[in-house]
Amino acid sequence: MSELNARSMISDDSKDGCQRLTDGFIISNKGDVKWEDVVGLDELKQVLKERVVLPLKFPQLFKGGRSCNMGILMYGHPGCGKTYVTSAMFSNLPEVTYFKFSVYDLVSRWVKHGDRLLGHIFKMALEKRPSVISIDDVEVLCLTDDVEGTEREKSKEELIKILMGRVDGVQVILNTSRPWLLDRFLRRHIDYRAHITMPTEAERVQIIQNQLTSVQNTLSVDDIKVLGSKTERFTPSDLVVLVRDATFEPLRQIMASTHFKKTGESDKYTPCHGDDPDAMEINFKDIPETELLTPSVTMADFVTALEKCKPTIEEQDVKQMTEFEQRYL
Repeated sequence: MSELNARSMISDDSKDGCQRLTDGFIISNKGDVKWEDVVGLDELKQVLKERVVLPLKFPQLFKGGRSCNMGILMYGHPGCGKTYVTSAMFSNLPEVTYFKFSVYDLVSRWVKHGDRLLGHIFKMALEKRPSVISIDDVEVLCLTDDVEGTEREKSKEELIKILMGRVDGVQVILNTSRPWLLDRFLRRHIDYRAHITMPTEAERVQIIQNQLTSVQNTLSVDDIKVLGSKTERFTPSDLVVLVRDATFEPLRQIMASTHFKKTGESDKYTPCHGDDPDAMEINFKDIPETELLTPSVTMADFVTALEKCKPTIEEQDVKQMTEFEQRYL
């Protein structure tokens, strides 16, 4: 939520302002992502089914020693699928109220008491049970090296109080891409930690294949395997960008071409070299929309895209995540 929107919705301790902000955190369109759409992350998907989906759908099954307490931490590099796998989970929970927001929404300079806003969100979650509260950038609550440190600390204390409450019908999911910044006071109240891992080579191949499903292309199975091997440290989000950029290469070819020829099969215009015997000197803007044939995406287009698209995760980032797991897990 932008600061301008927040400023217009809440001031001081306005109860109505808290209500309006909280209403803005409720996600009504949960999408239609299916579990099978999420490549890999099998252990995480199983955990979410067991600890979130089933308890909220069948609370009578989770009593006594089988009770599922609040507090799941999902951590991983940006772009690895925290939001996507959560979308798959909520597609299986149409009757659940879904609150989603970032810690930055709590510590904005336009929100003077983030702890009270967080408390109000939890109160609404209780009223609208079954419900899930998903909080992004949770590590920000543990930063105290700025003028907002006191407000962050108050919000963190409120979150810990919520996690300690362990109320049936309400689940809290915390998301972070920098888990090493979480302090021990918050970590000790998290019941389960789930690592959103980087995709393996085989998973990268699958993601690329999925992205090309609706794209006309000439890539072979071996071509896609080569791309999987050349995209180490690419996150799923990076791979989506790579495929998108490759699919734009035929469009760039059309825009740059000065000659076109008609294809024998569809009798449509497609780019060609000027020395082609069937070449006609024409600008693509002069070709009727229904008569322009877009060339298929090729392996050469991906080679070009790979020269521009680089992984967003640095080796140092991977090292920090590994050190966190070795130290705290």
